[in-house]
Amino acid sequence: RGGNGSELRIYKDNVRDPVPYRSFRLPDLPSQLLIPGNYVRLVLSSSRKRNPGNVLLDYRVQTINFAEQYCRGTEYLNTEGVLQDGSGEQAYAFDSSCKWHIAAPEGKRIRFRMEAMDTEAGVDQVLFFDGADTQQRNLMATLSGNQLPPEFTSWSDNALVWFVTDGKNQGAGWQLRYWFVDP
Repeated sequence: RGGNGSELRIYKDNVRDPVPYRSFRLPDLPSQLLIPGNYVRLVLSSSRKRNPGNVLLDYRVQTINFAEQYCRGTEYLNTEGVLQDGSGEQAYAFDSSCKWHIAAPEGKRIRFRMEAMDTEAGVDQVLFFDGADTQQRNLMATLSGNQLPPEFTSWSDNALVWFVTDGKNQGAGWQLRYWFVDP
């Protein structure tokens, strides 16, 4: 109540950054706000010098597991199609570990064409494995950054696509098309 001249500044992460992540006059404070990060600091200030008036601010914190924001577990696919990081128009999620197991009909291979690519170069990666697991000996390709690679084909009728991100920078994500071909 009151506090029309008051401002709430929101800082994220565990640093004393002098620049707030977001700030709001109290009457303009949204009812919900998603703040990515592991730490949040709120600072309430008033433009009134002597008596800031009565201000009652009620807030709740709900933690979100960003690793599961756009995916959970391994998705199994056995038809041709388009595959993407799942974020749509948003940036992809922090700390993601998304997997898609693609199974072609017996005797076929899987052809991949990356149609869009915007990830944190050298950090966030789209990995392609021949078969259904992530053993290093089955690694066919590692993609990262924003360069579109040439098309490539799996070594067998099964492939695992694994998207792995860290907790820092995110990009717009990626999209690929896959279809089944003769060896």
